[in-house]
Amino acid sequence: VTGRLSGLDAITVRPDSVFVALHEVGNPGNLGTIIRTADAAGAAGLILLGASTDPFDPAAVKASMGAVFSVPIAGAATPDEFLRWCRQGGVSVAVTSGSGSGAFWDTELPLPVAILLGGEGTGLPADLLAAGDLRLRIPMTGTAESLNLAVAAGILLYETWRQHRHEEGPRPGR
Repeated sequence: VTGRLSGLDAITVRPDSVFVALHEVGNPGNLGTIIRTADAAGAAGLILLGASTDPFDPAAVKASMGAVFSVPIAGAATPDEFLRWCRQGGVSVAVTSGSGSGAFWDTELPLPVAILLGGEGTGLPADLLAAGDLRLRIPMTGTAESLNLAVAAGILLYETWRQHRHEEGPRPGR
């Protein structure tokens, strides 16, 4: 997919930027829903790492409700390329894992930040979990082992907005 996407150099990092980064997301409906939610929460862009589904797949475009055309989307061929871009731009990387020590709402998210989520079913590989500056966990009760990827992204995007909201002015990231 990265051949059809802009490179990371097309994404602008500002001091208040919030990015969603997805590692090998496979479901176009989930991707479209995440793009739509990123737009609603004021994210500065979305980054697809590795072999991910096409954001211009008809199912992704439909699920995005057109947001795919307004949210900057870039591709990184490898996680290392993404991590280098983050380090060079001063972007903190918040990795997501069910095995994190504390609840996401107890973690202060610095800006600029990239919220990195793993693909459906597999989550993030150990090397990416280790490379994160922060580890976020969404507490759960009940018998479910995990949340839907788009739901998890939405929860974390809105928590970031909540932490950095101002009475007046735009949402973080825009």
